[in-house]
Amino acid sequence: MSLADLDGRIGEGWSGEAPNGSHVNVVLAHRGSPTAAVAISMLAHPTPGHTPVLVCVGATQQEYEPVWPPTLMMNKATAAEDGHQTMTWGAAQLGIGQGVL
Repeated sequence: MSLADLDGRIGEGWSGEAPNGSHVNVVLAHRGSPTAAVAISMLAHPTPGHTPVLVCVGATQQEYEPVWPPTLMMNKATAAEDGHQTMTWGAAQLGIGQGVL
């Protein structure tokens, strides 16, 4: 199977126990493909409470670097409260970044 054959493949994972578990969906995209174009367009069309981010890791904000391969993250549940936002764009982003690395 070539890398191009993986384009558009979808995976799903679950870890932990409800209600504090993590549920992740993964879509693989080959650079330059229609799947990649849709993923990139996600960055241009955020909605309130659903802000896509390029996953980065680092000890401080000044040291943040994007993980490789480039990974986009989008929350499923609307992050309307401060606590939910902190978990989503803090701990969740770090966990995804560490998983990719």
